[in-house]
Amino acid sequence: MVDTPAPVPRRRLWLSPALWLGTIVLTVLLIGAYWVPRHLPDLTDAPEYQVRLNEILVSPPPAWVPAALPTQIRENADLPESVSLLQPQLCRTLALAWEESPWVQQVRSVQITRDRKIQIDVVYRVPVAFVQVPGGLYPVDESGILLPPSDFTSADTTRLPLVRGIQTVPQGAAGELWGDPQVIAAASLAAVLMPEQNLETYWHHYQFVAIHVVTTPAEADHPELLQLELETARGSRVVWGQPPGSGPLEPSPAVKLARLQDYVNRFGGLDGPLGPQRIDIRLFDGISLRPLPARY
Repeated sequence: MVDTPAPVPRRRLWLSPALWLGTIVLTVLLIGAYWVPRHLPDLTDAPEYQVRLNEILVSPPPAWVPAALPTQIRENADLPESVSLLQPQLCRTLALAWEESPWVQQVRSVQITRDRKIQIDVVYRVPVAFVQVPGGLYPVDESGILLPPSDFTSADTTRLPLVRGIQTVPQGAAGELWGDPQVIAAASLAAVLMPEQNLETYWHHYQFVAIHVVTTPAEADHPELLQLELETARGSRVVWGQPPGSGPLEPSPAVKLARLQDYVNRFGGLDGPLGPQRIDIRLFDGISLRPLPARY
């Protein structure tokens, strides 16, 4: 007797109920995603979603930052006076506009609050010195970035350290690096002597009037050779040496400042009884002192 093979069961051509339900839901969602946006009212121009850009909430700026900065940013970015909170990419548009300002170091965030306001968290640049060159005085921050000279008055130039001995001019526009390591070195020292917090303004305490870059042009391209000196109101010179952060070849800024204070406590000031003097605080074992010529 020959065995007859069992018939092969036909493959079921219907779907399970769960799969049918999923297909129906997906189809409805796709239709809704296409149909609903085209039939909902456009609220972009609704008055309740309009915000004036001069009413946005921005991180409080330092005193140096011009009060008209938000208006300047809006005009430079060609933004309207009012925007809709429903505008696509609104936060990104505002962040890019603020980052273009020379006064803005970083835009940390742009947020739309629950009460329909715009809040921008900004890190500002702060001037630390004016660099004196034949073409005039140029403000820079602690990184040697040029700030807008037109935003300062002539009275402002007496409120910050003055940097002398720079032979270059700014290589870019406001908001860009000066392009000279000597400027960066002097600016870093100015930031130490006149900190932003003004907890202890060494610059005024010791009656300094200028930071001198004494490096020769041949040494300008070698940051390790940069040397800085501080001039007092009566003409004395404090040999500071290398800029802050240069390395362990010289005492730290904190040690140098402590030496200056100890000297002032002992002798009443940095100027000698017979006239200007040169005070070298670079040595590890103490201070070197010698008088200066009258025309130094």
